[in-house]
Amino acid sequence: MKKRLLPLKFPWALILTLAVLMANGTYAQQPVIQQVLGEEARPSLKEAYKDRFLIGVAMNEAQFTEKDAVGAGLIKSDFNTITPENVMKWQEIHPEENRYDFTAADQYVEFGNKNGMFVIGHTFAWHYFTPPWLFKGAKGARVDRDTLL
Repeated sequence: MKKRLLPLKFPWALILTLAVLMANGTYAQQPVIQQVLGEEARPSLKEAYKDRFLIGVAMNEAQFTEKDAVGAGLIKSDFNTITPENVMKWQEIHPEENRYDFTAADQYVEFGNKNGMFVIGHTFAWHYFTPPWLFKGAKGARVDRDTLL
């Protein structure tokens, strides 16, 4: 008999509800979570599954700089692995030909390390977040091979 990776009682509805509430910025009100489990009875997701697997989340800059205190608090309490949404993509790190900026990426890693999380990087090359200088030079002509190299 094959061992199941996820228990039959895996709380997909709860996880999807948390994701929707976080995306809408309404987790602070928590009406659905309180109705389902009650805030006092709710174990953190990372604690509930600590012996099975890591619980991950994608973070935006407002969350890891803690400008979004509610989102950052939820992430700290319920997740133990993080992935950046955009701050490690090429356009953010290398926005111009001779300029690099690791400020936000460093803040993201610092947040994860400070909170004892497993920190995951992000794909560097992403079709939508490729900086314009890779396609057209200063005069509007296509970038040559040497520039790309």
